Amino acid sequence: MKETADKASSENENGDAATVSDDLSESNTSNGKKQPTKWAENILAGIEASKTPELARFLFALGIRHVGERTAKTLAQAFGTLEHIRRAPEPILACLPDIGTVVAHSIAHFFAQDAQQAMIDELLAAGVAPQTQAVTIPSARHAEPQRWIARLPGFKISENKAQALWELAGKSIEGLQTDKALPSDWQTWRSEPQNAALLENLKTFCAQTSSENQEATISDDLNEAVAGKTFVLTGTLPTLKRDQAQALIEAAGGKVSGSVSKKTDYVVAGEAAGSKLEKANALGVAVLSEGELLVMLD
Repeated sequence: MKETADKASSENENGDAATVSDDLSESNTSNGKKQPTKWAENILAGIEASKTPELARFLFALGIRHVGERTAKTLAQAFGTLEHIRRAPEPILACLPDIGTVVAHSIAHFFAQDAQQAMIDELLAAGVAPQTQAVTIPSARHAEPQRWIARLPGFKISENKAQALWELAGKSIEGLQTDKALPSDWQTWRSEPQNAALLENLKTFCAQTSSENQEATISDDLNEAVAGKTFVLTGTLPTLKRDQAQALIEAAGGKVSGSVSKKTDYVVAGEAAGSKLEKANALGVAVLSEGELLVMLD
């Protein structure tokens, strides 16, 4: 088998054999002409399609620590493009739904490494082009100043006090950087080189994302009643399959979780709903039927 493979490789190198693409896309006929075969067309189409993956799938495939399929979807829905995600500061990431400080640090650390950025650049140069995702969980709605200030690494402050700090700084990042009348603990924190660099990164990122035409990026299908809300599906729904209901919710900007908690906004219950419905009732979580969900999504 090895000799056969070596021979085939040698023939291809010498130009005595057909190219791989020719072998895949064409077949000989009795009159000597070549015509494409259906299976070969499907293979080639699959190869081409793999160059334009969904953004969430591309992010998941990068193998970032703590980033599973659900977190990858959240990132894609929050930022819309790979470039935005590559540049997103850690405190902004930490404000997103279901992405805490540990996961945010892991994501930021990954993209801060030159080797990882070089790998991504090589993929892009090779023709891989992740699709732009409609923004259904706008990061600006979750990463308000008092929230990302409260998530700055190495600086402990509540969101209420962070709001007061933001106002003292004139509601600007530049004020946070330069105002000498701000509390001494803040001035000590911002004087550290890495923290000064983080504030500069935050200022650049926020300025760029706010100046871009986000109306063209944010999904027209953004549903205020659903966007940012957490749903749990339980039981058998009358007409929708579980994955269909999940796709509809996510397309409208909602999230689907596998368990009920105090953070759950809605439980969609079908026939034979079990312990999840019981827990929802115990916690006072709103319960929807399939029909009520469809009305909300309309």
